[in-house]
Amino acid sequence: MTYQNVLERLKEERLRQRWSQTQMGGHMRMSQSHYSKAELGNRRLTFYQLQYLCESEIDVHYVFTGYKCLYKYNKIFDNCSYMQLICYMGIFFSWIDFFYRNNISSKWESMHNRTAYMKYIIAHCEPNDNILYTIRQLQNYTQYKMAEILAVDVKKFRDMENAKIMPDSEILWRMYYLFQIPPAVMLMDEKGLVSEACCLLELLDNNQREDILQLLKTCRNSI
Repeated sequence: MTYQNVLERLKEERLRQRWSQTQMGGHMRMSQSHYSKAELGNRRLTFYQLQYLCESEIDVHYVFTGYKCLYKYNKIFDNCSYMQLICYMGIFFSWIDFFYRNNISSKWESMHNRTAYMKYIIAHCEPNDNILYTIRQLQNYTQYKMAEILAVDVKKFRDMENAKIMPDSEILWRMYYLFQIPPAVMLMDEKGLVSEACCLLELLDNNQREDILQLLKTCRNSI
């Protein structure tokens, strides 16, 4: 998987909506020429342009991850806030982690690897924490090492870690590729988190799915 795959899916989604580059750029508050350069890989989309895109009909979760969901189970997440969705994903991770550790198989290993990023989110519990800092500390990386694996200079990484600048589209892709953190987490994209949850539910067999759905419903009804 490369960043080029992200751009290909971005174009695929634009064509699925039958939007011109001008229309696509309009959704992201950017000109057609700037969008065209981004789709070709000659410039990066900004954090805020991606947040605008999340508000459109484009499936940003699919663009970055390559996973599409059927939204069969999205009703349980209706009207959930970002933090409520994060909590549900934490429950989901704990449930998957339990079965992975007690029944190691390729299926559970794959799902465990896909949700292991939640340990970073759980550690990233204070409002002023920066998830880049949290990951770096948990991985025991220096700022130089983290900058190297994200393919940025150390000054840019320090500025991102201190929230002076926000990660662009390629950095968000690298965060997903390296640490499996869906861009929806960093973009605070509620629709994207629902997509991730629904994709995971669709991977389970019927009995397992009913078990976790019942657990999530119980938690929601207790609020």
